[in-house]
Amino acid sequence: WDAYIEDAMMGYGVQPASPVVQGLAYYNPDLDTFYSNDMAMAEQHFRDAWGGQLWDTGFTMILAYNAGNDTRKVACQILADNVNSLHPQFHVTAAPQEWSSYGTQMYSGILPCFQVGWIPDFFDAHNFIYTWMHEGGYWAYFQNYNNPTATALVEEGIASTDPARRQAIYDELAQIYYDDCPGLLLVQPTGNRYFKDWVQGFYFNPGNA
Repeated sequence: WDAYIEDAMMGYGVQPASPVVQGLAYYNPDLDTFYSNDMAMAEQHFRDAWGGQLWDTGFTMILAYNAGNDTRKVACQILADNVNSLHPQFHVTAAPQEWSSYGTQMYSGILPCFQVGWIPDFFDAHNFIYTWMHEGGYWAYFQNYNNPTATALVEEGIASTDPARRQAIYDELAQIYYDDCPGLLLVQPTGNRYFKDWVQGFYFNPGNA
């Protein structure tokens, strides 16, 4: 993550600990649900997969991204290089997809791993949590992610009028996302804006980033 944010994002990004990112209601800066680049643990998971069969036979897989998006290309290449370094029979490739067919492939469920993003429709934790974690959420659906506990918590969160209870729910969902790992939360882009000193009253709306 550090190398990707520094090199591909030129330092303009942060690693999220939850689908509830900075700028949203119920964002919690104290969460510790971050993944790290632990190659020893990665190897152990691959050795354990399918009762050890995967380690014996290896596999071939693509990491899809939309062609022309260089930051996503770099992210896929980093992940592919790391996985391939674990075993000579691991063959992971960063594979650009034309945007005209990218969506169709995602919707059809034929891409084993793909990189996408999300910009808020409205500024509440529910817009991100539902999208990524509810069984009917846009990206959860295309990832075949369906955790009944998560779905129930998402529905309870949006129905609750108690801010403390909503905070507890979204923090619990952050832990569930970390444990289930339906996807890797890669980066929340940041950036700078520069103005003449006479510009006054500007308010940045992160939804228009």
